[in-house]
Amino acid sequence: AQMTYQSGDTFTQTLTISQPTGTAIAATCRTTDEKGSQNLEPQGDAYPLCVVDQCNNPPLITMDLTRPNPAKAGAVTIGFTADRALQGTPSVSVKPGSQRGGTTAYPALFVSKSGNSYTYEFDVQSSYTNGASDININSQGQNCPAGKVDNTLVIDTAAPATTAACNGAACLARTYSGSVTVRLSCSDATTSCGTTSYSVDSGPTLAYSPASPPALQSGQHTVRFFSVDAAGNVEPPRTQSVH
Repeated sequence: AQMTYQSGDTFTQTLTISQPTGTAIAATCRTTDEKGSQNLEPQGDAYPLCVVDQCNNPPLITMDLTRPNPAKAGAVTIGFTADRALQGTPSVSVKPGSQRGGTTAYPALFVSKSGNSYTYEFDVQSSYTNGASDININSQGQNCPAGKVDNTLVIDTAAPATTAACNGAACLARTYSGSVTVRLSCSDATTSCGTTSYSVDSGPTLAYSPASPPALQSGQHTVRFFSVDAAGNVEPPRTQSVH
């Protein structure tokens, strides 16, 4: 049968296999160039392409994207591509925090398909276990199922924590003599801290820099501060009184 031109140098042919279970299937082809020259000997495979009702060469699935990653509570887009057509619509599930002991898997919803590329959406809840999470892709083909487990998605639904130090030690409920330098430190249990901001008394909110921490002069002051982590979780503002 004459094959159908796809694109570039790719031609395809769909065949219905009616041979009994266990039959080895191979293929040969003869090509003709644009000048009419034909290869003298049919080209083919030295080994079977497949065996009826068996799967010697399952489809290969490649992850295209997980966005955003790391992910806070909200929607995550999952994209992947198979190296050939899959039978039916694959099922996709995510097991939050699987690398930290998470055991519950939740389904992702099918969004769209373009060729052999698929897009799904997964809704991260604030109650999910944080950390690296398994994405399980499963295509139950009639004779050649395909599957993939990817653990590159990091779920982080917890806000970071920021602490204040006065003159290099814990801030105390006492009166300091002279100026007081307030240094802020941020930590995050799953990803990393992104930015830290602060304000003094009724002043503007400023970006904190370890190179230029706020220095307070005599008087009663209130320092307000918070941090945002790499996933975009915003810490509730904290306050520190300094006298």
